[in-house]
Amino acid sequence: MATNTDKRRPLSEETKAKIGAANRGQKRSPEQRAAMRVSHAQAGNRPETVERHREARRLWWASLTDEKRASLSEARSRGQKARWARMRPEERAAKIVAFTAAGAKATKELWAKLSQEERLAKLADAHRGAKSYQITDEQRAQISRAHKGKAVSVETRKKLSAAHSGTIRSESARAALRAGWSRLGSDGRKLRSRPGLDALKRQWASLGPEERALRTEPGRRAAQLSNPSSLEVTVARLLDALQIEYTAQYPIGKFIVDFYIPSRQIVLECDGEYWHSLPSAIEKDRRRDAWMIRNGYTVCRLPEREIASGECIVSLRRLVS
Repeated sequence: MATNTDKRRPLSEETKAKIGAANRGQKRSPEQRAAMRVSHAQAGNRPETVERHREARRLWWASLTDEKRASLSEARSRGQKARWARMRPEERAAKIVAFTAAGAKATKELWAKLSQEERLAKLADAHRGAKSYQITDEQRAQISRAHKGKAVSVETRKKLSAAHSGTIRSESARAALRAGWSRLGSDGRKLRSRPGLDALKRQWASLGPEERALRTEPGRRAAQLSNPSSLEVTVARLLDALQIEYTAQYPIGKFIVDFYIPSRQIVLECDGEYWHSLPSAIEKDRRRDAWMIRNGYTVCRLPEREIASGECIVSLRRLVS
């Protein structure tokens, strides 16, 4: 009669106790240990198996006396130190990296499952009862000297920005920050703000003209889009009437052009009669147009009188025809 050997009957607690008592104190050969590790790895991947083993270990640990727990902990610590001493430096480094990566992965997986309220609750529980650590002026000076002159890479800045992106402070945390800032007073605020302002000034002074233009481009473009001139409004209406696709306040290199027609790589500039007739503006426009032409763009400047009279529509039609 055939039997299914894969389906084993569950053992009773009494039977498990007898097996445990019979195996207690026995020394296993390396082959037996290797076979047990393989067997446990195959069966231990199931969540119910892992949870059952954890519960059994918690019950076993709770049943021990304090002396027995101390003895086992000391024996385990000695064994770990001995194994660590026998490892080569590269093996130790690999162990540390693997352990850190596994811990970080488990933490991220757990954190991703939590809602924002649960995360805040966990953080509050972790910090509840913790004593605030006050840094002395001497310690603050030591930290400042240690970090002075260290350049933060672009990759590190991106990581810091990503880590803080989307962070939502609770109302109590915001209230605490506001209260702490108000307690500083005017002189205290200036003292706290001065290092950051000085650092920003040094950073800005180290940038070249093109880098400064790239940094300020989003703000300049947003300001110009929100407050277009009357000439730009008129030209935009004409382009819409001619069904010409364009982008207003388009960034090209370190410049922001009034209108850009991507299908023909055409740059349209609306020149006010007063400002663009000044000698400094004429020279600036000449250098700007030369840079655009060198980089493959066609530049068309529309004077104020042509825009006001509507004559510029002829130039627009000729450009896109």
